Amino acid sequence: AVVSTQSTGEAQMKQWRLSGEEISAGVKELMSKTTSLYDEIAGLQEDQVSLALSKLTEVHRYFDSFSCVYDFPSQVSPDKSVRDASVDADRVLSDFSVAMRARKDVFDVMCKYQATCTPPSSESTRLLERVIRDGKRVGLHLEKEKQDRIKEINSKMSSL
Repeated sequence: AVVSTQSTGEAQMKQWRLSGEEISAGVKELMSKTTSLYDEIAGLQEDQVSLALSKLTEVHRYFDSFSCVYDFPSQVSPDKSVRDASVDADRVLSDFSVAMRARKDVFDVMCKYQATCTPPSSESTRLLERVIRDGKRVGLHLEKEKQDRIKEINSKMSSL
């Protein structure tokens, strides 16, 4: 067992031995923390918008690195219950990712950032451009009915 002050996911990532229950619990923890991080971005006040891109970078880094921890066992575990839990985790995280990346409140903050701030590096500029582009692709600049329809289509596509 790993003795550490790290989160459950960080400790599990070092072990690569997960039970189905640990995968389920880890996914819930990942979704909870990711939602909190997105909520922080959405809650930024006008004078804090300059922090938005660095916070978004942290959200993407955190979610993308830990979602792999819960997806990988579906491909390599000799235990069927672990593989099944991992496949379910991948499905849940895919739907969750579609929902989080289609948050209008976060998109609006990133648009404010683009209008008022200069990204610190070319990598940051690229991330910002892609976030804005992807937000427009999922209709975040459109009226609510069209947004909902696009979100429904994207959710169906992510489950295929």
